[in-house]
Amino acid sequence: MRRILPFVLAFGMLVATQAVHAYPNLNATTGIVAVPTANIVGQGAFIGAADVLFFDDTLVNARVVYGLSASSELGASLILGDDTAFGATGKFQLPGDIAGFTPAIGGSIITGSDIDDGFQVFIAGTRALAVDADAVPSAQWTLGANFTDIEDRSAFRPFIGAELFLGGNTSVASEFVLETGDFDDSIFSLVVRHDFPGNWSGEIGITNAAGLAQVEDHEFFAGVSFGL
Repeated sequence: MRRILPFVLAFGMLVATQAVHAYPNLNATTGIVAVPTANIVGQGAFIGAADVLFFDDTLVNARVVYGLSASSELGASLILGDDTAFGATGKFQLPGDIAGFTPAIGGSIITGSDIDDGFQVFIAGTRALAVDADAVPSAQWTLGANFTDIEDRSAFRPFIGAELFLGGNTSVASEFVLETGDFDDSIFSLVVRHDFPGNWSGEIGITNAAGLAQVEDHEFFAGVSFGL
C-alpha cells in the first residue's frame, strides 16, 4: 500500500483552475518538496522561504532563490537542527520542448558539520495542463531523474510529481522518488500551498525528504515564503 499510494495521489491531481506559481523546494530551486520542476522563478525575481520539519530531530530549512535570467536560477539553503548544513542549487531551462514537456537541467551540492559532502545532478521535464486551449494551466506534472551521491550512498533515481491549481489561490502537490541503489527508501511528499496578499505564501504537508536524501518516517512540515 505504501508503494501504490504515491502513484495514485500523483496521477489523481490533474484538473482545476489557476496559474503556475514558483515556490522553492527544500533544496532551494523551484519545485515541489524534494523534486525540482522545470519552472524558473523569473528573471530578477527573488523568493525566500523557511520551513520547520518535525522529524525526531526538528529541522529548520531556510532558502532563497534568485532568477539569474529568463531561463536560469540560483538558490542557497541553510539547514539548522542538531547539525548545520549548507546547500546550493542551480537550474537551467532548456529551449524548446520534448513531447510537450519543458526540459531543465541542474545540480545541487550540500555540506555540513556532521555529514559528508554530497551532490546531486538532475533533469526534469514539466508539462502544464489546462481545461481548454485558452485556459490558464490548471495542473502540471513533472517527470525526471537525478543522480545523488551523499554519505557513501549513490544512485540514479527516477521521480514524478504532480501539482493541481485550485481556485482561491490554493494548490495541492505530490511527488514520488523511487528507491534505487544505495537508497532503501523512496521519497514521498504531499503539500498544500496558499498564496496570500502581499507576495506571501504558506505551505503545510507531510514528507520524508531531508537534504538530498530522506529519513525513514514521514512527518509534518510547515513554512512560509515571500517574493520580491
